[in-house]
Amino acid sequence: METVNSDVIKFVQMIGCGTFGTDLFYGRVPDSKKVPVALWWIIPTHSYVTAHNVTGEDTMTYNFQLAYRNMSLKQVDDEIFRITKEIVGSHCYNLDNFHTINVELISSSPRFQADIEGRVSASVEFKVTVYNILETTKESD
Repeated sequence: METVNSDVIKFVQMIGCGTFGTDLFYGRVPDSKKVPVALWWIIPTHSYVTAHNVTGEDTMTYNFQLAYRNMSLKQVDDEIFRITKEIVGSHCYNLDNFHTINVELISSSPRFQADIEGRVSASVEFKVTVYNILETTKESD
């Protein structure tokens, strides 16, 4: 069964954030000895039911943090800027298996954090709103 999270992973791959399991990870970054230095990871932060929309249908909103790390501060800055533009420009994107209302940027982190190994990371937060998954999915059409 497809979930909103798995469809969002497909979305971030489509906008150029790596390949899932290679340089794009879900929830956390695996042991640093097993993955490339330059990589993306996505963390679902929370979801909530949105009040009825104008046509009376319930909607669900899912929030995500998408982070990128690299040894180069410039590369991190360039990638965060690029992905911010991609998310802003994809407000009409439809997830594969859910009736998508919109994809919207919440914030783009101007803070760059370095870890103990000198890798720099930054992130963006975005939200995806879909019609209530308990009522409608594309599979049930």
